[in-house]
Amino acid sequence: MQGNSSVTTDPTLPDPGTANSVAMCDPGDAVLSGSYTILNQFPLIRFIEDRALSNQDGWRTILNGSSFPIEDGVPVITFAQCFDNPPLR
Repeated sequence: MQGNSSVTTDPTLPDPGTANSVAMCDPGDAVLSGSYTILNQFPLIRFIEDRALSNQDGWRTILNGSSFPIEDGVPVITFAQCFDNPPLR
């Protein structure tokens, strides 16, 4: 299982208040399912999008809380359950 995290206060994101967390499978593997964990869920969360990437090689969670102050950042951790497709030899 692969995991990655993002926080709503990340200044590198184009939309403040949005966390975009992606967990990728190993190259050649396919995602079977995914999930997420939200930490410090104090502010209002407007929406959560949780789904496989379009090419089925990872899982994405997008969380929006609309412009949280920096002290109210909401971290989200995304997990991907991947099918291990070993290379042919």
